[in-house]
Amino acid sequence: NNGGDPPSGDDITDGNGTVLAEYDDSPGGEEIDKLIDNDENTKYLTFHSNAWIEYQHTEAVIVDGYGITSANDSPQRDPSSWEFQGWDVSASNWVTLHSIADEPEWPSRFHQKTFSFSNSAAYSRYRVAVSAVNGADIMQMAELEIYRKVAPPSTNDITDLGGSIRGSNDFLPWTGVESD
Repeated sequence: NNGGDPPSGDDITDGNGTVLAEYDDSPGGEEIDKLIDNDENTKYLTFHSNAWIEYQHTEAVIVDGYGITSANDSPQRDPSSWEFQGWDVSASNWVTLHSIADEPEWPSRFHQKTFSFSNSAAYSRYRVAVSAVNGADIMQMAELEIYRKVAPPSTNDITDLGGSIRGSNDFLPWTGVESD
């Protein structure tokens, strides 16, 4: 989508999950919790050009998109290459669900770019593993949102299952007009 409408699902980072950073080197007021505080005027900053950010949700959910909002200054600090991943508990490894290489700088500050992908697996841990930024040796983001997949409406008619439907009085004696 790269700046288009976000996927239709709820942002799971609005829940009671936990956000973690690879590095604990943020200046005061720019720590990792600012990344999911729903305030584009705050930001997460690390003095590394490549780093991962992990969100641990309270339950396993299927997601099919995410959004990254650029921070207040220095477009050279915008991520340019990364992988969006889910943690496969049974295989004990990260599964890449979406990857970006050489994404240009965001067109403006406080701008959200959204990204959609196909996914049918539920994970409780998701991360963005940034491998490059747009020229700086520092990375920053104002917001990260991760979108739950919305199930399509069912087109099955539950009354069209075949067979017969019986009522509770079908076995009582009938003395009236034949109804079959």
